[in-house]
Amino acid sequence: MASPFPFTSGQVLTAAELNEIGDVQTYTPTWTATGGTPTIGNGTLTGKYTVINNWCSGSISMALGSTSSISGTTEWRWSLPVSAANSSLFDTLGAALVSDTGTSLYRGVAIYVPTNNIGVYASESAFSVSATTPFTFTPANADKVTISFAYEVA
Repeated sequence: MASPFPFTSGQVLTAAELNEIGDVQTYTPTWTATGGTPTIGNGTLTGKYTVINNWCSGSISMALGSTSSISGTTEWRWSLPVSAANSSLFDTLGAALVSDTGTSLYRGVAIYVPTNNIGVYASESAFSVSATTPFTFTPANADKVTISFAYEVA
């Protein structure tokens, strides 16, 4: 496979040339659920990532707002910025932190969920993060989900 960079082996790079490798990109992840349709409303949902060779790493940050809608939603999912290669259900992509603002923090594992989505299992929960797992989310409290990920791209 040809390198996406116009550099040759052994070439000494300038600081400016090094800065071009892996520029951080922003994206707006799509937030879905296996049941119901969540909406971010006046909350925030942002993503950023970089791709170097065939490896993507990045993060997603979501804070609910007073007009966010989570009613009736189950098993939340967030879209990846670029398609993953050879991933299967439950492949670990990274870590997550779920915040019941002002009350508790829950550690989580970010997993691959077909097709090209991330799910989060927090603490000892047998189910992925949803409106009521690992706690009952309260949009007006600005409850948060933060995800970091890394994976091979297609």
